[in-house]
Amino acid sequence: MNKLALSILMLVAVRAYSQTPELQVINRAADALGGKERILSVKTLTIYGYGQQAYQNGGGNIAASPDAPQSGST
Repeated sequence: MNKLALSILMLVAVRAYSQTPELQVINRAADALGGKERILSVKTLTIYGYGQQAYQNGGGNIAASPDAPQSGST
């Protein structure tokens, strides 16, 4: 086995065992979603909801939509 092949093998082994458990979970989740590159290529994220937690202590409708739920304090 030449030095280059041994060096590559050692680098692969070190990288595989040097990840913390937290990083391993993140990497597995990224792989399940199509890989790190696919996740990083996302340019827009759309979130739907009324922000119910943000206006928990307010009054009336929590958004301008007539379908928005009441805040709960009224």
